Amino acid sequence: MRAVVNITERFQKEFEFYVITRNYDGRDDKTYYNDVKTNEWNELKNEKVFYLSRFNITPWKIKRLVQEVNPHVIYTNSYFSTFTINIVLLRKLRLIDTRIPLIIAPEGELLSGALNLKKLKKQTYLRIASFIGLYDDVIWRMSSETEKNESLPYVGKKPVILIAANMPAKNILPEFDLTLKPVKNIGSAKFVFLSRVHPTKNLMFLIEIIKDIDSRSTLDIYGPLSDENYAEDCFKASQEVKSFKVDFKGEIKHSEVARVLSNYHFFLLPTLGENFGHVIVEALAAGCPVIISDKTPWKGLSEKGIGWELPLEKELWIDVLKYCVNMDDVTYKQMSLAARNFITDWLQNPEIEKSNKDVLIKALHKFNNCRLSDE
Repeated sequence: MRAVVNITERFQKEFEFYVITRNYDGRDDKTYYNDVKTNEWNELKNEKVFYLSRFNITPWKIKRLVQEVNPHVIYTNSYFSTFTINIVLLRKLRLIDTRIPLIIAPEGELLSGALNLKKLKKQTYLRIASFIGLYDDVIWRMSSETEKNESLPYVGKKPVILIAANMPAKNILPEFDLTLKPVKNIGSAKFVFLSRVHPTKNLMFLIEIIKDIDSRSTLDIYGPLSDENYAEDCFKASQEVKSFKVDFKGEIKHSEVARVLSNYHFFLLPTLGENFGHVIVEALAAGCPVIISDKTPWKGLSEKGIGWELPLEKELWIDVLKYCVNMDDVTYKQMSLAARNFITDWLQNPEIEKSNKDVLIKALHKFNNCRLSDE
């Protein structure tokens, strides 16, 4: 959802946004938002938002809301979400206006690493969707050439594929101060993992690695327990770690993420696949060099002196973590500042905003052409 929030924030003066979403975080989450009105429109800063209760997420309710808004464009940020599946089904059955262009941002769900989780269920759906043409005539917003290439078998007929990096916030942690970063002592380091505790994020791989590193270091783990069985396995494995101090910190508000990350030396994410990785951007903005898998669009990190992207090979990760543990404070501060400076410059790149705006403009042109052809 971060990309959607940032799109509405950046383009609020040029487009009118209506957002339909759930009134809780995850599919298995039982905690409802208590600071919003449920099953009615909420007037927020940049958009109007309709928070649906669990039992109201139905094709008929979504159909009614789409008809009520009568949008020029529909944008969904998932391939497999309940909302997207409802939209493509309603569209296929012509229960919503098929002239309304549909933009789908699959958010890395079609990358090989993500498809290998719950593989049978996903492959069955993909075959059915392809057979009946559920995803035909869609505008696709891909975050990178890699995501585009891996997604090609699943984009249906007559696709329009546009590349646009996920929209980040324009400024992250403007109060950053290098002198407030923790001192980096040789022989120890403060590592942080901040993401969903879910097989896709591969936390278990990380825990198994630090078992083989003799260090007085810490690994703090933040994020929702999206898969409770997997989280329990990770917790049990963490108790077998002898030298590192491992602590599960729980979930934090997004507004606190960058500030919390600034209290650490290095950010770790051995993910099986990311189409973008907003948290990677936030870690760099917090002056945390990143150690991530090579399954993200972020490349050339070591050449830039801001981190490492590594294959998921245990020995390589052990070597890099040991190097980080034995780094001195002068070297670390140089790396931390390089990370901050790199992402600050990247966030100001006008091409990021332009490419995302181009996706919306392309869809609006398609809508106008359909309307003209019907007149």
